[in-house]
Amino acid sequence: MGAFQLVHDIDEFAGMLGRALNLNYNRHMPSESLLKAASQRIPALASRKDIAHLMHVARRYAHQSVMTLTPPEDRRMVGLCPTCERELWCTDTEIAGQWIVCRCGETLKVTDVQEQHLLTCALAENENTQGTASAVSKLLLANGIKVRRQTIAQWKNRGILVPCGWDSGKPVYRVWAVWKCIVRNS
Repeated sequence: MGAFQLVHDIDEFAGMLGRALNLNYNRHMPSESLLKAASQRIPALASRKDIAHLMHVARRYAHQSVMTLTPPEDRRMVGLCPTCERELWCTDTEIAGQWIVCRCGETLKVTDVQEQHLLTCALAENENTQGTASAVSKLLLANGIKVRRQTIAQWKNRGILVPCGWDSGKPVYRVWAVWKCIVRNS
C-alpha cells in the first residue's frame, strides 16, 4: 500500500527539485531524468538555504525505498507516526503488545496507527483498496493485521460484511469494510 504513495512522493520531490533549479522540463518528463539532472547540479543545490530540508527528504525517500523493496523479515509496516510521519515497523510481538514508541518519542496505540493507515489507503481508491477475501487477508497481514480468509467469508454469510462487487464469481470486499468488522467490538 505504501509503494504507490512512495512513487508519487518521489515524483513530487523530483518536480520540486526541477523547479528549484529552474530546469527546462515538462510534467511528462520521467522523475529519473529530473533526479539525474538535479544530481549534476549539486553545487547549485548546496548553495540553497533549504538544503538541510532537501537532504532530509532525500534520505527519507531513500530509506523508504530500501524498506519497501527489501522489508525486514521479522517486521511489518503498520502505518505512519502522526507526529514525525516516519513509517512504523513492528514485530508481531510489538503488535500484540498494542503499544509502540516511535523514534521521535511518541507513544502510539497500534490499532490507531493501523486504522489511520487503512483510512488513508481507502481514501486513495486505488486497486489495493479492495479484493477477494484471500487478497484482502494477505494485504492486511502485510500490514500487521491478522484476519483469515474464512473469517471474512463467515462475516459475509452472517450479514456482517457486504461485498462491493464480484470478480470471477468470487465476492470482492473493501479493505476498510473488513477493518471495520475487525474492530467492531473494540
